[in-house]
Amino acid sequence: MRRLCALAFLVLAPLTALAQTRAPQPPPGWVAGQMQGGIVMTSPDQDATQRVVLVLLPAVRPKDPVKDWFSDQALSLSQSFGKIDGATDTQEEGAIIFRVVKVTSAKGQHLRTVFFGYASPHGYQVSVLMIPATVADQDPRLQVASDYVQRMAAAHYDVALGSAAPGSATPGAAGPPASGMSGANLMTMMPNLGPPPGQPMYPRPGDPVMQPRPQLAPSHDVPIKGSYFMTGIAFGAVNAGVGGSAYGSHAVQQILLLYANGVAVKSDIFGGNLAGHHQSEGFATLDVTDPAVVGEGGFGRWSQQGQTISIRWNYARGEVLTKSGDGLSGGGVSYHPWRLADGLRLQGAFVRRMDAGIRSQGIVLAQDGTFAADGVNVTMGAELIMPQFPARGFGTYEIKKGSLVLHYANGFTVAIACNIDGNTLLLNNFPYVRER
Repeated sequence: MRRLCALAFLVLAPLTALAQTRAPQPPPGWVAGQMQGGIVMTSPDQDATQRVVLVLLPAVRPKDPVKDWFSDQALSLSQSFGKIDGATDTQEEGAIIFRVVKVTSAKGQHLRTVFFGYASPHGYQVSVLMIPATVADQDPRLQVASDYVQRMAAAHYDVALGSAAPGSATPGAAGPPASGMSGANLMTMMPNLGPPPGQPMYPRPGDPVMQPRPQLAPSHDVPIKGSYFMTGIAFGAVNAGVGGSAYGSHAVQQILLLYANGVAVKSDIFGGNLAGHHQSEGFATLDVTDPAVVGEGGFGRWSQQGQTISIRWNYARGEVLTKSGDGLSGGGVSYHPWRLADGLRLQGAFVRRMDAGIRSQGIVLAQDGTFAADGVNVTMGAELIMPQFPARGFGTYEIKKGSLVLHYANGFTVAIACNIDGNTLLLNNFPYVRER
């Protein structure tokens, strides 16, 4: 307990407050992004198990007496991380109150969590600093986080619901941002999605945090000359979930893409993957001009002579295919034409309905290229996997190369694998059915 107290005073070491009227920019190199209603920041470390995480929770209305309420909040939130091993008393330093709680997660990982709180325009701002046990008390990153909280308190900054993460914009070829009015209008078209969302699960040090692939520059955006699908038996990588992948013969529904620069791509039509794989994002962000990308499994080189197409695969023996009408055939395999979702504009409200008592997810798309979304971040693993992906927001969209590309008004851009089956919009294989 004495060590926890020492840590609490360390991370709240005094500094000269910098008055400002908006959220301070994230510390240099730190990654900031939105999570459900709040903001998460991670330190810039190659080793994910050593990252320090600062979570800014949405501002709330406290109960009196505030100090007792804050103490209970710190313990309640800590229990969601794992088993509580010890805690300091709640202490005050100027306008800030704080409490340190030591936790052991379900995986046996030891964490030190420091809870900060101060009065703010929308009630009370609470932030949580999560520190792996291997990070020393004197680590400079803790001082960086302390300085950041001090600047927020001096600026009376809080995280109001729906606010944008400071410095969270992802570079990309975003279209013109949707106005607040058009976004609000689209949101009114959203069908009732059920009960409000529950407490989000926050990423912890060591958890995999994915970034969306960047949008391609025009010089890297290679046209697709042909797209085909096949069903049958193939040899190659099998998605083994959290265990990675395995190789062997298996039943497949695969898509074959032939790019104008001679690159061939083969992958499952419905990958069912989380973020970080091109199947989960479609092909709008797949850079087939990058040797490091096309040197992987699932890629190869193709050439054509007359009606014959020859493909040399990186991971399997080659194929020789002959054009047969609109399709291809060879080696006992037939490839049929596949219409890749591209260049479309949709109109309607699409909803993924969940069981009773669980909030559904929805997206409204308009012919003018604007959208409003609520809960669509689940298609990429939600806050645990891609915390920068807004749970609720609006902006502009485009459909290209089998991807629905969402350009949020706050600057965040993400591509999601998109297939269209009648009135069903399949986003990374999650079905959203048209209701309006």
